[in-house]
Amino acid sequence: MRWMFSILRTGSTGRMSRPAPRTMPVRVLTAGRVGAQVVAILCAALAGVHCAHDPGPPAADGPPAPAPPADEPARSSTSEPAPGPAETTTKTAPAAPEPGAVQLTFTAPVPPTPRAPATDNGPWGDRVLRKAQSLPGVDATAAMACAAHGFGQARLDTGRPAGHRLKRIIPARCGAPVADVELTVLAVDIDPAVTDADVVDGFSGPLDRLLGTVRPGPYDIGGALLRAGTKTLAVLAVGLRRVRTTTLELDRAAGVLVAELAVEPSVAEAFLYDNVEPLITYGTWDVRRCDLDVTRALPAVAFVCPLDDDAPPASVAYATVTAYPQGAFLGHHLATLAVPGPAHDGSAHVLRAFVSQNPTADLLPLANRARAASGRPLLEAQAPSAAFLAEAKTLLGSLERQSPGADKAAQTALLSLMRGPDPARRADVGFVGWSTIGPEEDAGSLLAAAFAFADTRAVLMSPVTRTLVATERFDVAPGVTGLVFGTYRPAAAPDASAVRDIIDVRREALGLAAHAPWPGLQTVVDQAAADVARGFAPEEAIRARVQKAQLQDPVIAVVLDGPTLNSVKVVPELLADNAGRLALAAAYVEHGVVVVGVLSTK
Repeated sequence: MRWMFSILRTGSTGRMSRPAPRTMPVRVLTAGRVGAQVVAILCAALAGVHCAHDPGPPAADGPPAPAPPADEPARSSTSEPAPGPAETTTKTAPAAPEPGAVQLTFTAPVPPTPRAPATDNGPWGDRVLRKAQSLPGVDATAAMACAAHGFGQARLDTGRPAGHRLKRIIPARCGAPVADVELTVLAVDIDPAVTDADVVDGFSGPLDRLLGTVRPGPYDIGGALLRAGTKTLAVLAVGLRRVRTTTLELDRAAGVLVAELAVEPSVAEAFLYDNVEPLITYGTWDVRRCDLDVTRALPAVAFVCPLDDDAPPASVAYATVTAYPQGAFLGHHLATLAVPGPAHDGSAHVLRAFVSQNPTADLLPLANRARAASGRPLLEAQAPSAAFLAEAKTLLGSLERQSPGADKAAQTALLSLMRGPDPARRADVGFVGWSTIGPEEDAGSLLAAAFAFADTRAVLMSPVTRTLVATERFDVAPGVTGLVFGTYRPAAAPDASAVRDIIDVRREALGLAAHAPWPGLQTVVDQAAADVARGFAPEEAIRARVQKAQLQDPVIAVVLDGPTLNSVKVVPELLADNAGRLALAAAYVEHGVVVVGVLSTK
């Protein structure tokens, strides 16, 4: 797919050097592929839209001559506004699974400098540090040592391996800015009188084999040895390092998180990212978009996230950061950041859990409970087609295999899913999310995972969607169960109302006024779209129509070429705090060209 973002101002053209913030296509491997995999758990959310509307009859007149489309660089665009201001609804949310609280208590202190080398970590931690020093690119950090301790403690407390959410929550709590995490544990019963040094020496062979799974590359690793009676755990946590945290500051007075990250050089060289998307959970159910500093060029990433003033003081919010390679619909999870409330001492996290044996049936009422609490319109159920089910299984199966060919298959399947749950029912706006669990988690974990983090929560909380479709729970791989869900806005009349709604939601989230009517503007844009359908270049078509209509300055025309309407919102001019009013009209044609006209006056 090729994306084109162009801005035209009264006869002049320009190109955006970089899109402004988008929401969340996210791909997260919470039990990653760093070394030998213990259990695979996928949790991702992606956004997308298919636009294929009838532009109506061509205009009677048009520009003087056709022109070829502009040659613009490829851009991925799977975007949707994070939930903005509340929308009123008269519906009643149906009953949803009751949540329960699961408390995870930490004893290891959070390191003040997470990426500092892990020191004073005992005989096992020292061995992990020496291993890291022998491998290029590998760092043994205080944060990953903290995470290893947290994983081991959770294992001792529950008797089970760390599940899906813990593999994101624990590193985030320890300040480790890692993407995928692999966890391996050597568990033995041994006399408590035996010293830690003797334990490590006595199991030198198995521990060396465990360390042998770590390979050179951008990895942060940490080790912890935990003892509880006769139970002894040697834990090795390996995190894929896609970013290095340079600044992370909570400004309580302003109610914001200020973050500055640097993408790992080897990662930046391997993937040509063209956009970064930071999101943050907001309160019990909601999610907010962070304000990305678009003046910073990759590999530098800087953003500001809003904090919920009404959230319980001891609660924890989670910010997720995702980057998108050029031309890709699947994003790369860069990091999850824990944002504790002002009264949170870091010793405990309370996790929401749901009792559910049928996550497919329970997902809709749970989503509608959240949407009703946030003032969003309730979703209606839509049954998946056979094609949707097949593509969902292809998507998760391809992600599980993690090979270049499988990645291409996943991209193709995802694009099909984004276009709608049924080929016979087109969608103006669609967002696709998924979650998988391993054998150590119950079905309710699929629901809990969907609302635990901002990326997956945003799929279900999209304010512009109206329907929800979900697959039945199915086996992805041995021991791994998956669920794919999507929210959609069915195709409306060809007035591109979805475009206007998306832009208004984004503006209202920034405290700006929604667009105002402007007589004649929609006609101008409709005529330009008809000209495009007849073969004229989009920029030339709208420039000619604006000049012909003699609209007052300043006039901005935005042209988008691609399969999703959502991406129109990335143009900063649409989010400007104009002293006057903002008029907006949009139209699109069958092959996906969207023309948006904006007129602001002071």
